[in-house]
Amino acid sequence: MPIVTLSPSAVSLAYTDTGVPSPSRGDYDTLILVHGLGFNKEIFSPLYACASQHNARLIAYNQRGYRDSEPHDGSLGHEQTAATLVQDLVELIHYVTATMNVPRKPIVLGWSKGTLLLIGIATDGYLPAVVRAEVLSEIRGMILYEPPGSAFGMPLTGAASVLAKPGTDAGQFANDFALWISGFYEPGSEVAYKTSMETLPEKLIAVSSEPQMAMAALPWKLSVDKDRLRRLVIDAVRCEDAPVGVCWNGHTVKYIADAAQEAARVGGRVQRLDSHGNHFAFAHEPDAWLGAVLGFFAVLEQEQAQAGGGERSQGSRAAI
Repeated sequence: MPIVTLSPSAVSLAYTDTGVPSPSRGDYDTLILVHGLGFNKEIFSPLYACASQHNARLIAYNQRGYRDSEPHDGSLGHEQTAATLVQDLVELIHYVTATMNVPRKPIVLGWSKGTLLLIGIATDGYLPAVVRAEVLSEIRGMILYEPPGSAFGMPLTGAASVLAKPGTDAGQFANDFALWISGFYEPGSEVAYKTSMETLPEKLIAVSSEPQMAMAALPWKLSVDKDRLRRLVIDAVRCEDAPVGVCWNGHTVKYIADAAQEAARVGGRVQRLDSHGNHFAFAHEPDAWLGAVLGFFAVLEQEQAQAGGGERSQGSRAAI
């Protein structure tokens, strides 16, 4: 497994690179994939086989604490941990653009809690202005795939409240979390009719699930102040400095669907990709999902170019 040592932090992270599409059709798309809570980069592996047919190159990495990457430092505070993870992503973007000879700037896609790292880049005021300007100049834009309700300060309610039970040990939490987040739910329902943990290949779950990180990485956040966090997220989804969009699926967990609806309500660009997909749609239907994501980003990019960085029309902000 390739390991990159980032600069200037000297942090080592494991990554996968599908390489130049074969056959390559001109200026291919490069996507940097950012995983979520409790699952490492291998959860994206079903996408690798169909990358070339979409003329895409996929680069996925393991965050600190996940397999073969820098160990998780549990002594850091919640905000400091988040800041280091955002900085890791900034440095990885620098590495990709400086060393991988990609023909076009990469698109960065975050999944689940991984979207918060993108929010740290997209929002104006989290990173130093010079750092933010530089990293935004190195990418084409960002896709927030199914950000959690916690990003908008939403409390865990209904079926999700099981995750907040006092005294739950790490193993039980990881199991409860995986079953909840991987469920397929009818719109508005909090009772799953099936789960990805039951329907995806056992080998994929075995190589991608890191249950010890589910609870260990749960606490970090861009801000412990819910009001400030909400302001950061709203600023990110309304970003005018780069194309930024939120996408989700129709049978995902309600906590995620509610976040997508809120992103649309506050003026973000939001798109439902699949009326029946769930949080792990990229693993169940990788070809269709990758095509839908790239199509969504093409629309975002076109809208941004037409707007010229100015105010978007209300109609372009949400298609949910």
